[in-house]
Amino acid sequence: MSVQTILKTIVRGLEKESPAILTGLGITGIATTVILAVKATPKALYILQEEESARYADESRREPISKLDILKLTWRCYIPAALVGIGTAGCFVGAHSINLRRNAVLAGLYTVSTEALKEYQEKIIETIGQNKENKIREAIAEDHLKENPISKNQVLVTGRGKVLFYDSWSGRYFESDMETVRKIQNDLNHELLSGQEAYFPLNSFYQDLGIPGIKSGEDIGWSFDEGMLDLKFTTKIADNGIPCIVIEYKIQPKFFK
Repeated sequence: MSVQTILKTIVRGLEKESPAILTGLGITGIATTVILAVKATPKALYILQEEESARYADESRREPISKLDILKLTWRCYIPAALVGIGTAGCFVGAHSINLRRNAVLAGLYTVSTEALKEYQEKIIETIGQNKENKIREAIAEDHLKENPISKNQVLVTGRGKVLFYDSWSGRYFESDMETVRKIQNDLNHELLSGQEAYFPLNSFYQDLGIPGIKSGEDIGWSFDEGMLDLKFTTKIADNGIPCIVIEYKIQPKFFK
C-alpha cells in the first residue's frame, strides 16, 4: 500500500468521524476554558489589589473601582480562556452543521428510493395483476412472522381489544381490534384532509394505538401532499397457533422536510 493511499484512507476516516471528533474537541475545550479562567482569576485579583493600593496611596484617586475599570484592568488575563471558548463554540457549531448536511443528504436519498419503490410496486401490479400482487404481499407477511416469531417477542397489551396484530414497520406484536385500528387511520387522515395538521408522525399512529413510539417515529410520517396513512391488512397464523393480523403500509412513512 502506497503512502498516498494511506493518507487518503486517513483523510476519509477523519471526514467520516468529523462530527464525533469535533464534539470531543468541544467537550475538551469546555474543560480547558474553565481551567484557563480559573488560572487567570488570581492574576486578575492581583491586578485589582494593586490598583486599590495605588488609589489608596493617591488621595485624588480614592474612589471605588467600577465594573468598567475592572474590565479594562483584567480583560487581558482572560484572553486565552476566551480564545479557547470561541474555538470550542466553533467545534460544536461545525459538528452540528456537518450533521445537518448529512441528514439532508440522507433525507434526499430516502425520498428518491421511496419514489423508486413506489414506481416499482405500481409496475409489478400492472405486469402481474392485483391478485398475484396480493399473494406476494401475503407471502411477505408470512415471512415477517416467521422471522420475528411471537414466541420470542412481548405482546403489547393496549386494553383496546384482544385481536393479535403485528406491525411490520416496528416488528412488534400488540392487541387491539380492527374497528379501533381503522378508526385511528381514518381520524388521522381526517386531520390532514381538514387542514388541522400539515402532517403527522409515525409515533402519533403508535400513540393512538396505545403502544410506545420508536426512535425514528418523530422524524417520519405522512402528509396530505406526499400520501396519507393507507394500511394493508393480511391475516396469518402466528407460531403459537393464534390468528394474527399483519399491518403493512401501502404508503411508506416519509422523512419530514
